[in-house]
Amino acid sequence: MVQLSDESFTDVLNSLDVGFVTYINKKTGKVISVPTEEMLLYGDPEPWEAALQEVEDQIDDLIKIDKMDSRSSYRVMEDFTAGVENLKHKLKLETVLEGRKPFRNFKDQLYYMDDLIDDWYKFRDRAQKRYLMEQLKRHEIHYEGPGSEFGEEAKISTTGAPHQSIDPGYDLQGRTFRLVDNTKGGSADFETIFKYSQEGNSVKADYQGGEIRHGHLIGKLIAAELNMYYHCETVDGKMKAGKALAKLSRNDNGKIVMKLNWEWLEGGSETGRSEYFEI
Repeated sequence: MVQLSDESFTDVLNSLDVGFVTYINKKTGKVISVPTEEMLLYGDPEPWEAALQEVEDQIDDLIKIDKMDSRSSYRVMEDFTAGVENLKHKLKLETVLEGRKPFRNFKDQLYYMDDLIDDWYKFRDRAQKRYLMEQLKRHEIHYEGPGSEFGEEAKISTTGAPHQSIDPGYDLQGRTFRLVDNTKGGSADFETIFKYSQEGNSVKADYQGGEIRHGHLIGKLIAAELNMYYHCETVDGKMKAGKALAKLSRNDNGKIVMKLNWEWLEGGSETGRSEYFEI
């Protein structure tokens, strides 16, 4: 039975969260994540050629890990709503679930419920980990790290108690960022400009300038964390792809600041940190 590492378990969860097609090699435990065909139509496929070739070459040894299906996702929202103690909030969420576009409207409604939004993300993350653990068990992939406890059925309490909530000001739609600091090995520089768009918690950005001829990223914004995957072409023709986790905050002028921990997946092996300011 193959052993899955803590880092690989997290990589699977993050890849599924941003919509990537995700595989685990049943012999080595290596995780391979690639964009969907639709993503490749709107982006440059060249940075992913090595990973796509790896999938093709190893397909007989790969186990495809599925994202939670819509029926299960809807049930998670129902279960969360059933545990909400604030009657006013509970009725609003029940109404949303019975209406049109329940997935998008459910999340939108939660943004106005400061006492519930963090509880929802914890509840949802636990459900996703349990869903993943069920798949690992079915395919005889062994994992005992953080999150494995969710392989067992467990009820989750949602009390709605007050706590620090999401900052509704972290909306990246139409915002522009410039790099102000980067460690060695990063391709972006002070001339690189990032232009963001956002729908719900799905984030996209195009970037260019300096050493970057053009680049594109996609990500999920949850509370003050942006989990992203990106690819770019440098001015010398090199194709690169990587991933990063960005922590968002605000400076004294109210502008958004992003602090990233990044690593290259294709076209490089470096890891590092960078910082971006809204302009």
